[in-house]
Amino acid sequence: MRRRGLITAAATLAGLAALIWAPGAMALGLTDLSAAPTNVAAGAHSDFKVHIGVTEQTDDIKDLTIHLPPGMVGDPTGPTVCTVEDLNADACADTSQVGTSSSNALLLDLVPLTVSGEIFNITAQEGEPARFGIVLHPPVGSPIVLQSAAQLRGSDFGLDTVLNDLPNTANGLGISITSLDITLFGTANGQPFMRNPTSCDAKTVSFEATSYAGGEDEPVTGSAPSFTPTDCDELPFSPDLSAEIGAPGLTDTDTHPPLTTVIEQEETEAGLKRAEVILPASTQPNNNALGHQCLEADFDAGNCAADTKIGSAVASSPLLTVPLTGSAYLLQRGGGLGVGLDLQGPLALKLKGTFVFTPELRTGNLFEGLPDIPISEFALTIDGGANGLLTAARGLCDPPASVLDATFDGHNGAHLVQSPEATIVGCAPPSPPTAQIRLRRPNSKRPALDLDVEAGSEPVELVRLRLPKGFRFASGAAFTGGAEATVDGSTADDDILSASRRRVTVDPTGADDSVELSVGDGALRRVEGRPKPFRVKVIDGDDQTFRFRLRP
Repeated sequence: MRRRGLITAAATLAGLAALIWAPGAMALGLTDLSAAPTNVAAGAHSDFKVHIGVTEQTDDIKDLTIHLPPGMVGDPTGPTVCTVEDLNADACADTSQVGTSSSNALLLDLVPLTVSGEIFNITAQEGEPARFGIVLHPPVGSPIVLQSAAQLRGSDFGLDTVLNDLPNTANGLGISITSLDITLFGTANGQPFMRNPTSCDAKTVSFEATSYAGGEDEPVTGSAPSFTPTDCDELPFSPDLSAEIGAPGLTDTDTHPPLTTVIEQEETEAGLKRAEVILPASTQPNNNALGHQCLEADFDAGNCAADTKIGSAVASSPLLTVPLTGSAYLLQRGGGLGVGLDLQGPLALKLKGTFVFTPELRTGNLFEGLPDIPISEFALTIDGGANGLLTAARGLCDPPASVLDATFDGHNGAHLVQSPEATIVGCAPPSPPTAQIRLRRPNSKRPALDLDVEAGSEPVELVRLRLPKGFRFASGAAFTGGAEATVDGSTADDDILSASRRRVTVDPTGADDSVELSVGDGALRRVEGRPKPFRVKVIDGDDQTFRFRLRP
């Protein structure tokens, strides 16, 4: 009886999950390859379709790798999660389905048939951003169940799906698969799932396969025709930089203050490709600390010495249920200096920046080639204290303000310049604003919330509320009809409110006493999950930024 070969391809986080049954031949071959979204608009949530043809063979595929282009990602937090037990029992809920597969085949080389299957979002293992399972329904016997997780390429931050030791028998019957069609949904469980790259360069999906009979031969490779995303200029791009410098006892001249910079973005924006941040003239490098450097090769291998650690970093993505966290190291890079960030978590990343210097001898850091992955918040902290990397060139609490200069470039080609003032920590502080939040009917699909911000010694110039996952604002008239702002006790016009799916901004133009926001009557929607902290950002009349994490 002819052997039946099985090939499965599943992409996590970004998204490719599929299965091929392949009989082999005298030589392994893949043909008629295609892979592209149905809607090629940059950043669109579109069904992603893959076609793989298998040549007539007497050899079975053993290992398969599918290389997704950078920026082609999926959001595993939208679908529900199917347990491995339910997957093996073919009992995954419809809300966890993220795609389908369909194979054309010959049963015993004689009878044509179609084998269909479903692709599900299943429980991830430790260190994985996501895991997907496939359930195939052969014409005879029990369903066939397979799993796969994705790997991140360090070269370009694209996703690879690697499947090893694929089975070459099933239910005792030989099936010759001649082609496979896979669809990954643009929307799953009513939430965006697949997302196109946010750059408009040509994108290519490529494949590698080895066979059971191939031994140590080079893998068979192939590429689908490229597709090119469009309408990059339609994508928003507005990263927001803020910074804090200093700590109690670390604001005077010649002390070594800590520094934290934070870049925030909306998940619907184009990805950040290049970021250059120039530090204020009030800070300079600490020459004593610059002597402890980690070689770039040691950083790549995870072998930096403890005394080369200069801080830490945290990156939050809407695609991940927990943020990425890790250490920052002082790197020796090609005769110069830089920063290496070793981020660990469900999607491990190693990022490298380069020190830059302005003609005025201000210092800064440049990151280039950043991944086209949605990052809602990125925070980099440089430690202070005796071995801190920075030195205060003057008293930080004294005027003039400590101003940063930044340039940001998006994967969509957009360019943005910002010059925010840093918040100085450790000075005799003025009275800060306060914030409280109350959630009414928290278990209802249409809850309501009240946010109260009391001004400190400076008036309130801006209030921004970011919802946690599990909540979203209604759009259009549904939001404006249920949202109301009150400034210093008087109802304000609707034009001081602006909202997106998970963020609302109140611009009161100077509230001396208070800003209140009430959202109800269907303007707030509960999606799923337990309430998590609501994030509130308040800017006062002194351009100081205050951040709150509030639990109802």
